[in-house]
Amino acid sequence: MSGSSTYRSDPRPAGEAARPGTDVPAGSLRGIILNGFRHIEPNLVPVSIAGAVMMPAYWMVWTFLFPQAYENLGLRLAGSVLCLLLAFRRRWPARLQPWIPAVWLVMLGYCLPFFFTFMTVMNGGSVIWQMSTLTALFLLVLLVDWFSLIMLFLIGTGLGVAMALITGPPEHDVAIYAEYAPILAFGLLGGAIFNYNAANSRAVRERALAESGRAAGRMVQTPLMSIRTSARSLETYLPGLVRSHRIARAQGVPVESFDDAHLEALLHVPARIDDDCAEVARRLQALGDPTELRRRS
Repeated sequence: MSGSSTYRSDPRPAGEAARPGTDVPAGSLRGIILNGFRHIEPNLVPVSIAGAVMMPAYWMVWTFLFPQAYENLGLRLAGSVLCLLLAFRRRWPARLQPWIPAVWLVMLGYCLPFFFTFMTVMNGGSVIWQMSTLTALFLLVLLVDWFSLIMLFLIGTGLGVAMALITGPPEHDVAIYAEYAPILAFGLLGGAIFNYNAANSRAVRERALAESGRAAGRMVQTPLMSIRTSARSLETYLPGLVRSHRIARAQGVPVESFDDAHLEALLHVPARIDDDCAEVARRLQALGDPTELRRRS
């Protein structure tokens, strides 16, 4: 638990699908990617819906409002389909849920570095598309971890250039992108450093919270044990006291009058105290578990 170095499966309500990334070594590349995915997961659906809408919407912008040299509605619709798949991820069958992080990376790689690089080359490196590609890089910085950022950008950009050259080399000198490359490299390097430091800061914060949780657990462990022991003593002797009270009242002995419903409820108090103490202990243990902190973050 507190000393574990892997992501273990988290407790889930019955019928809930397994979360991606359980039982993955935290220090592995896959662990880094999945930890980054968990960080962005709460915003996955809004981002996917925005992508599904904006891809075809900007086809109309660049086709009718500000016509560009080249547009491709088919590529945009393919990106929208990928986004919609993730927007409805909660409807996926349970057996497909573990594939959500992979589909997320494919969608980002296609819709950001690949698509914008391809369109930049096909439009002759116009200023509009160069600015759009930089914007796509900044979005990628916000949405993925440092390793996924480098991987997606390099693969997506390479495939975008290759597809543009294979589909139909534009009538301009591709060498002009040599001047553009240092700007992208600066943005990529700066984004990777930013994400790497952010991930380290989250890890330090999680370790600090985990240590605080363990310290709090140690502090309250003895009082909780004392309370639970007292509750079990009450559970042992209270029924006899209640019976004695009822017998005494039935025989006319002058005793304090209590409603039978209250007496019956009193018999269940020790069990509730014991359950509440167990719940407090469980939550304190969870606070000291880095895996639980990652799951809730």
